[in-house]
Amino acid sequence: MLKKTILFLTVLSTVAAVEAQNINVSSAVGQNIGNLIATNLLGDGVYVYNARFNGNSGSVDSRHPQIGVFQSNGYMGLDMTTGLVLTTGAVTVAAGPNNGFGKSLPIMEQDRYVDPEMSSQGISSNANGCATLDFDFVCLSSSISFTYCFGSEEYNEYVGTQFNDVFVFFLTGPDPVTGEVVTRNIAMIPGTESDEHPNGIPVAINTVNNGSLGSENITGEIPEGCYLTYSQYFYDNDYTGTPIPGVQYDGYTKKMSASAAVVPCESYHMHISVCNVGDESYDSGVFLEGHSFGTPVSDIGIVQGGTETVTKNQPKVIPISLSGTDYATAEATLRFGGQAVNGIDFLCLYDDGTPLNNGDRITLDQSTHTITVMALESDLTTPKSLDILFDMAFCTDYPQLLTHDTMRFSLAEGTPGPGPGHDGIETASPAAVALYPNPATDVLTVSCGEILSKVTILDAGGREVCNVAVEGESHTATLDISHLGNGVYTVRTTTVSGMVLHRALVK
Repeated sequence: MLKKTILFLTVLSTVAAVEAQNINVSSAVGQNIGNLIATNLLGDGVYVYNARFNGNSGSVDSRHPQIGVFQSNGYMGLDMTTGLVLTTGAVTVAAGPNNGFGKSLPIMEQDRYVDPEMSSQGISSNANGCATLDFDFVCLSSSISFTYCFGSEEYNEYVGTQFNDVFVFFLTGPDPVTGEVVTRNIAMIPGTESDEHPNGIPVAINTVNNGSLGSENITGEIPEGCYLTYSQYFYDNDYTGTPIPGVQYDGYTKKMSASAAVVPCESYHMHISVCNVGDESYDSGVFLEGHSFGTPVSDIGIVQGGTETVTKNQPKVIPISLSGTDYATAEATLRFGGQAVNGIDFLCLYDDGTPLNNGDRITLDQSTHTITVMALESDLTTPKSLDILFDMAFCTDYPQLLTHDTMRFSLAEGTPGPGPGHDGIETASPAAVALYPNPATDVLTVSCGEILSKVTILDAGGREVCNVAVEGESHTATLDISHLGNGVYTVRTTTVSGMVLHRALVK
């Protein structure tokens, strides 16, 4: 009895392990197609619109349950964790294990979609039961790419025959060199460009396989367009009677990349399609890796390294420029985050000292601009974080396409520094001098914990622009600053004891 119990538990644990290694596939019927792409395919630097599946916009039609979301569930064969899957039959057939020959869940004959581009582009005149995903897109950089795997129940029997299910990734848009609008398939075997195949050899059952002709090839001859030399890109998953964990398909390509050069901010069309050829038997599918459809954006953004510390007596000036990008201008919308409060704990100034508020927009270009962050007279004994987030639009016609950068600061009390004409370090509390209002327009009041001797205002170049002697034993002084231009100034206060203190002023 004990041996039987141990054996039973062993069988259960083996079954559980096999189940845990099978990919999960859920149908996307009823889901919005645009949201489906944004959530499960879209990467960085790309804006997608006009999404359609099998010719329909809106939601996935129940007549076409051929698109869904897959999860690897621990299975490593696809080298993907999640993404979209398109299939010639119902999408759930793609889920593992591989437990039978020639599996298919065909679509009802009257509902089968025929992709017109398969015929018009010379791929196949007998394609049907297609799963076709279309969308327009715009990207920030000069290249687009995504990763995928193609699998089929037609492996390995139909290698070297004309009965091959087909799939394509048609990209349509302006050629970066000629400007001419062209359409080309970018699902290509790496390194196969030649005079005969200028764009490379397309990925297909007859081109990426286990290197042998299938049992349905009755002539024993290699037909035109068939290659048996790219098995390094193939995973043989052939069912031989024992369930194989992972996916249903008898074979599939290893993870491959589809890429192309594009013109930034120009509109392109992507057409992804997988179709049966001839009959509805032996399903095929293409797995599109989650969040892989994107463009490089690492060279776009703000010139800043790490977190900058800003103290009350030391405003921080950060240069910002598009000089490291291919763009002439960009519209940036600012948002403030972190613990610090604008106007209470800090001020953020642009170029000539114009205060910036949450939601303000600034124009960036190839020249260098500045962002100045000032810590105000709040309690910063415990430092407060400040994030300045930039939502940047580079494409004038597509303001929805944004890239994001962040400046990070830590606001702190800081250690007062030596002032001009004073030997040594200031010993008074940084809160001993207060300016109000700050920013100021016409009149500035200076208050100090010690008796004042004089107050001097210096511009950004260190030049005196205002100098007031304080009469009597007064702790305050009032200055007329209406003649000063907008900008950032330093207020230097000198006490009767010879103490010199500095504060930043915004006009």
